[in-house]
Amino acid sequence: MSRREVTGKRPLEYSKFHREHLPRWCYMTDIDAVEWREGRGIVALIETADIRSKCDRDWQLRVLKELSRRSGIPAYFVRHDRECTIFVVERLDGPGYWVMNREEYKRFLREL
Repeated sequence: MSRREVTGKRPLEYSKFHREHLPRWCYMTDIDAVEWREGRGIVALIETADIRSKCDRDWQLRVLKELSRRSGIPAYFVRHDRECTIFVVERLDGPGYWVMNREEYKRFLREL
């Protein structure tokens, strides 16, 4: 079942405020997705990126790994193509990664 996107865009006002009014040593990041299940609560933390992105995400992933370790909730880095037909899924506390098509990734999310 598809649900309506609430904003349709990412608001940047808070990010701009943080960059302009706090010192450089005060870092901030967001988490792209928190997977939650009725009756179980939070089952995964996910950072996503376009598969073509060359952006360095080391520090973001380090923060996500720490959140995962402290909370006991698995964290994943998911790269995907623009059409969301190919997904490269890396569990941040384990070796390797999986390449999934759309149906495999949907099953992966359902089974979290």
